[in-house]
Amino acid sequence: MAARYRVIDRLGAGGMAVVYKAHDPQTGNDMALKVMTEALLGDAEAQRRFKAEHRVMAALEHPGIPGVQDLGLSAEGLPFFAMELVTGRSLEDLGPIAPDEARGLMAELLPVLGHLHRRGLVHGDLKGENVMRTAAGVLKVMDFGLAGPAGARPQGLEGTVTHLAPELIQRGKADQRSDLYAVGVMLYKWLTGRLPIEGASPGETLKLHMEAVPASPRRHAPDLPADFESLTMRLLAKRPQDRFQS
Repeated sequence: MAARYRVIDRLGAGGMAVVYKAHDPQTGNDMALKVMTEALLGDAEAQRRFKAEHRVMAALEHPGIPGVQDLGLSAEGLPFFAMELVTGRSLEDLGPIAPDEARGLMAELLPVLGHLHRRGLVHGDLKGENVMRTAAGVLKVMDFGLAGPAGARPQGLEGTVTHLAPELIQRGKADQRSDLYAVGVMLYKWLTGRLPIEGASPGETLKLHMEAVPASPRRHAPDLPADFESLTMRLLAKRPQDRFQS
């Protein structure tokens, strides 16, 4: 591992990287170290994307996005970067919740997303698992591994199948409206406790995202105000031009 940091614990792992809790003796702060997995060491595209994630996060500088610092190589030759250690809980299992609570979450989440979009970027993997409420009560958007410029066409099918906008499944251009579709999935789950689209297999789920209109959220939450229903269903419109545009 990088000589500057003392690893304390392993926090988690994904397809591209392992995240560790580490201590920085120079600043006296605990940090999170995101280290590329050894299996991807010879993958030039994976290394490019790993560095791009650091570059995106470093350029954003927003209280709702973890701050980043060093980008370097570990003693084993693995790319890594250090970022703010976020402690708290994700919103993965949140729902059903009251409409007023959902309204409050949207009021915190959307300004962070707007900050990203105004800089011409798309997150690409918004889901409850990637939104955290810190111990201090701050909402943080996490994991920018799939973030990239708006208007780009994805090279492959990337992201979480339960939250993918139809145009991404069809290899169309990703833009802010693709992220807003994912916000619609999150809002639906917060309000009803279930996903709007969920097939028996990943392939069926993708097909349903392109073809099936989700059941009205009021079917699962009869007391839901009508404005929440229309808001959620507009976010989940199949065509990007039928969603909110920003």
